[in-house]
Amino acid sequence: MFVSLPKRLSGPVFRGRRLIAFAILLSALLSGIAATSAHAQVQNWFGTVEVSTSRLTYDKDNGVIYKTYKIRLSEPPTDDGWWVMVHVDGVVRIDGEYKGFSWVPSVGRVFDRNNWNQWREISIRIGEDADEEVTFSHEVWDHEANCPIHDVGVVIVSSNNGNGNDGNGNNGNGNNGNGNNGGGTDGNGNNGGGTDGNGPIDTDNNAPVFSDSSATRELQENIGDATETSARNVGATVRATGSGITYSLAGTDAASFDIDSGTGQIRTNVGSNYDHEAQSSYSVTVRATNSAGSDTIDVTVSVTDRNEPPLKPDAPTVTPDPNDSTTLSIGWTPPPNAGRPDISGYNLRYRAGTSGGWTNGPQNVDGTSATLTMLSGNTFYQVQVQAKNEEGNSPWSDIGDARTDNTAPEFSAAIGDRSFQENLGDTTVGAMNLGAPIRATDEDNDTLEYSLEGTDADSFTIDSRSGQLRTKSGEHYDYEDESSYSVTVKADDGTESVTVPVSITLTDRDEPPLRPAAPVVSTDGGSTTSLAVSWTAPANERRPAITGYNLQYRKGTSGGWTAGPQNVGGTSTTISGLDADSP
Repeated sequence: MFVSLPKRLSGPVFRGRRLIAFAILLSALLSGIAATSAHAQVQNWFGTVEVSTSRLTYDKDNGVIYKTYKIRLSEPPTDDGWWVMVHVDGVVRIDGEYKGFSWVPSVGRVFDRNNWNQWREISIRIGEDADEEVTFSHEVWDHEANCPIHDVGVVIVSSNNGNGNDGNGNNGNGNNGNGNNGGGTDGNGNNGGGTDGNGPIDTDNNAPVFSDSSATRELQENIGDATETSARNVGATVRATGSGITYSLAGTDAASFDIDSGTGQIRTNVGSNYDHEAQSSYSVTVRATNSAGSDTIDVTVSVTDRNEPPLKPDAPTVTPDPNDSTTLSIGWTPPPNAGRPDISGYNLRYRAGTSGGWTNGPQNVDGTSATLTMLSGNTFYQVQVQAKNEEGNSPWSDIGDARTDNTAPEFSAAIGDRSFQENLGDTTVGAMNLGAPIRATDEDNDTLEYSLEGTDADSFTIDSRSGQLRTKSGEHYDYEDESSYSVTVKADDGTESVTVPVSITLTDRDEPPLRPAAPVVSTDGGSTTSLAVSWTAPANERRPAITGYNLQYRKGTSGGWTAGPQNVGGTSTTISGLDADSP
């Protein structure tokens, strides 16, 4: 339940300005709530009300007197609009008057998350008929008003006349208050000479007290060598009970932190680096001090670890091996590693070309160099390096790249020469393979291209992919004209090339003359026993020269042939010794 107080009740309410009916009703209501929740705690809030003094004294002989004290919260509220109501002798008195005392504001003060630690004044009017002593205390209500804290921040207001309880001047040191002289006697008749000191000091000589002898706080470490750019709170505040307290730091590591003197909040120092690996805990002593004394508590600040993998290395240097076209040498520089766990090794990955998946190279390399082997020669590769430590792996480095060295192709020593038969006469044929392909080997597995060079390169062809040597279609190869040829076969891998000479021998074939046309036969003058024979030489292009002619004849149209003149050097001759009048 939350009671919203009208604004007209929050101003001065003195004698003669009472809203009696409402005051009695609200007082009864609040008193009922207090009775059922006297020891409740505001949910998730463990603060209290601090007062500037625990006792005020006054001299009744001085007539009407005004006194003041101040209140504030020890911890920030969890939301805005928290009400601190004034109790007098344990009761909320809405009319603001009781036993000759009146006060403003009559019901207390409102605090929020901006002003919770600022002193707010309560002013008391003490009339001539005021009682000898009353007790002011306070009650905290949160925004929902369902979990109040009762009777905290106690201030006793009493007269210094007659009973001598305060006449010894112990409570009034005059440092912050109004400096009114304590005029009472101590019961033995001795006059007290102190002042009432009603400012924000602990006039009842209650020294601060920490509830424990030690405490712990945690602080996340900085990443790497990063430093604090703004002060961070180190856990919750370290607070003692009491009022008017000032907090300070001492101990072994006091210089490593700062503390809010008013709240006890330990904070980091701007510019400092808190590194778990370098120092996992700090020891400080928090001292709480007020006018009545001091207390200390030992605080251990544990620096919690965070995963700090190495930073990304720079791109590696990639160098081809001049003696091995399948190897690349890789080198790199360690990344900066201040404030991080030691680098335990490096991983490598690579790929051929500029796209596609990566292949793992050497892993957990202890050092800053490695070798990639069993690669393809004359191939462009990209390489990346990754650093690792006990807390993780770095991002992959930028890319380093290089092309593996090239190995020239090689021809076997057993290539051998080629040979084929000549064409007959002036005939030509289509392309014909000359033996097996003439192929080179390439260690880099490069694609090879074959071509012909040399004196007789134009007389033959070669397949650019297979290295198959062939005759040229339509070409006439005549042993009698040219019995051998010389060509050079070249293999090129795109970077380097190699050549091999090839001899081609043309083998001879028997090429007798073509058949002559039928001879012309006539009588030889008037002879009855001889015939004149003539003929035309047959075509003989690209054949051996005709060295002579042989003749044969027979009587009639059948039967055996009889050798006639042989090795005739021309294209005519006479056959003699024949039978007269015979065909």
